[in-house]
Amino acid sequence: MESSKYRLSEMASRWVILVMLVLIPLVFPTNPAVPFNEYKSLILHLGAVILAIILALDSIWNYKANIFRPSLISSGGHWLRDADRTIMVGVIMLGGSYLIATVLSPSPRISFLGFSENYSGNSGYDVLSLVVVFVSVIIHARKLEHMRFLLNSLAAVATVAAIYGLLQVHGWDGIGSRQELSRPVSSFGNTLNFAGFLVVSIPITLFIGMSSKRPVWWSTPIGLALGVQLAALWLTGGAAAIASTFISSLALAVISIRYFDRQSAKLFAVTLLSSIAVSLIIVLIPSNIDSSTQQRLLSSATDVRGLLITDEPTSSGGLQARRGIWEAAITSSVNPSIPSSSSVVPDFARIFVGVGPDMFGAIFPISTKPILRLEQQYHPHNVILNIWVSTGFFGLASLAVLALGLARIGLALHRRSTTLTNVDQRTILATFALVTLVSKFLEMQASVPRVSDLLPTMVVLGIVVAAFSLRNE
Repeated sequence: MESSKYRLSEMASRWVILVMLVLIPLVFPTNPAVPFNEYKSLILHLGAVILAIILALDSIWNYKANIFRPSLISSGGHWLRDADRTIMVGVIMLGGSYLIATVLSPSPRISFLGFSENYSGNSGYDVLSLVVVFVSVIIHARKLEHMRFLLNSLAAVATVAAIYGLLQVHGWDGIGSRQELSRPVSSFGNTLNFAGFLVVSIPITLFIGMSSKRPVWWSTPIGLALGVQLAALWLTGGAAAIASTFISSLALAVISIRYFDRQSAKLFAVTLLSSIAVSLIIVLIPSNIDSSTQQRLLSSATDVRGLLITDEPTSSGGLQARRGIWEAAITSSVNPSIPSSSSVVPDFARIFVGVGPDMFGAIFPISTKPILRLEQQYHPHNVILNIWVSTGFFGLASLAVLALGLARIGLALHRRSTTLTNVDQRTILATFALVTLVSKFLEMQASVPRVSDLLPTMVVLGIVVAAFSLRNE
């Protein structure tokens, strides 16, 4: 039986996460040259500190809240048998690898606090804060209504952000004063960061539209909100984000037809089709900004060709420019070298511990091929390469454990859905959240995620674990 102290800490933790989910995406970026002036990072760090205090108190008050109990790390491969605990171990390993890489970094201060608030989400402080958020979700969002509460909030925030982005397209930006941009950024740092956030919110909004046992008309207002998000995503012109969202929507459509009951599948279809109709109407409204999304998407074929051809990489943009960045990241990971020798770790040992979080900008100029008009890069533009170059093989191992846990959850959900006559709501939620994570992972193969889209990603990851591990409660 839950104690009153646990219920109090549970409620406090959920409200802290809610405040973070609302404020971090919606607060506008400011001048990063002023200390503590990037409110997104500040809110993440402050919220993580509060959540860490709550977790510490829980570990004293309640044995239930202590995820580091012996059963998690017991011998006999227990954590490998349970997919949800495999994910928990993978995330904790990832946080540990970032901590080790930060301590052994050539510049621990930069690796911990970050090189620039323009590139938030990769410093040791940011990653550890996100791990704390993940742990808080799996401990304090243990009930279906708690998970719905967080996901409903995420969908509402995404709709507000999308509406503001559409207003920017039509020449109004009374808060951010960025009307002159060719693509909407809403309250985010850049348009691709905005698109990356929508990659997470769109499948979640789809879940809200079809998960409740309500009349079919209930899906119409949800479809309206989803249509606004789809229109904003299209106008961002982010090819990776649009492609990954298309894949996740198609996958969820197949899953709903194959596994879910007729009412759930009908709600899904009404939500998706009404949202597509709304998005088409919004996109076709004339604006005073040349979005030219179609041209950008059509140029993706040229980008793919530029990625595959043997010509020298360029700094002009697109996948061909990213190829040069990726090659430099691989070179730095396989044969690490830093501008000045580290007094702590020799270069060859950095194969295992990496060059340190947010240190890619220091090694990029000496790792990349000489090209005309070289532009400095501070991020590998690929989540796997970023973890590899920052934390070495230790970070890659944690990513492999995390991927193993997610794959096993996917297989378990498949088996569960095929053996049940009526799939329960927790299984549906876990399925949608898992597909959301996969689509976000695909999008991050060619993007630079920041705290504003990494926070909801970690919340959804925590919900996958919570929904799957407590499915029988």
